Amino acid sequence: MQTLNLPAGFQLSVIADAISSGNVYRLSDQPGAGDPTAPTAVAAGQTVTFGPFAVPARYSVDEGLVHSQAPAIGTLSAQDANAVAILGGTIKAQDVVVEEIADIALTIAPGTVVLTKATAGAYTLAAPAAGDDGLIMRIIAGTAAAHVVTATGLIEDGVTGGSKNTLTMAAFIGAGVIIEANNLKWHVLSLQACVVA
Repeated sequence: MQTLNLPAGFQLSVIADAISSGNVYRLSDQPGAGDPTAPTAVAAGQTVTFGPFAVPARYSVDEGLVHSQAPAIGTLSAQDANAVAILGGTIKAQDVVVEEIADIALTIAPGTVVLTKATAGAYTLAAPAAGDDGLIMRIIAGTAAAHVVTATGLIEDGVTGGSKNTLTMAAFIGAGVIIEANNLKWHVLSLQACVVA
């Protein structure tokens, strides 16, 4: 048997593979302060979850059972303040995908912008705001057209000559750029069949 200490707000998941089985026991919160509870059986191929509890908890798990501990959904937000204090920043979502089929000003948002105009598009990109530092945008061609994104004096590509003005994609699907907002400018992290000028 293996004794596990479960932090407050965490869940314990115990898994038995297709040919294994075993028991899980809830132990007293303090070692030697009481008898374990009646066993909870975990049958072959079964997953059983325990917790979360407001206080730390202790469990004993039979050998051969796989187990993991993780914060319970809904408790993570209570930990975000500490994470920000440790990291000194904020966590930004990177899962937004937007398709743009016309010549427009691109919306500044974390995620991916797919340029899908049938002919070469003429897009613009404004300066990121002071609070946008760390925001990452991926801009990719979804059509085989030489799309141009203009961000006059806002593109930093690590090459001499000062800030650049345009990102021009080759006329291939998949051409693109990854940029990150930093200090009111767009810093190029990666290029794929794209020219900065």
